[in-house]
Formats: sequence, C-alpha cells, structure tokens
Amino acid sequence: REHAALEPRHLGGRAIIVKSFARIHETNLKKQGMLPLTFADASDYDKVRPDDKVTLKGLTKLAPGSTVIAV
Repeated sequence: REHAALEPRHLGGRAIIVKSFARIHETNLKKQGMLPLTFADASDYDKVRPDDKVTLKGLTKLAPGSTVIAV
C-alpha cells in the first residue's frame, strides 16, 4: 500500500489532486512529502484530461486551510 504513495514521488510528482482520499493513503502521501489536494468542486475532476499539465499557484503562502489554485 505504501507504494501507491511512493510511485508518484519517484516519477517526479509533487502533488496529487483527486476527488477524495482514503485516510491512510492521504497519510502515506504526506509521509512521502507529497501534497494531497482535493477539488473544491468535485465536478471539476471531470474537466481534467490525462495529458493536461497542471500548475499550482499559491504554494509559497501555503498554510493549513488555505487555497491552492490549479491552472
């Protein structure tokens, strides 16, 4: 199970954006230094395509409960 959190990091990922997380998977991602993000509007999930490139804005001011914008 831990490999599900390890692989994105080894592939150069820095964040995971999903509709929702299982609690243990979210914890494992954090332990690997990955940023676990969820969509503010779950319907936006369907707008993302496999070959899209996503830039995360607001990471320099990241704090608990703050907003990160993906473009």
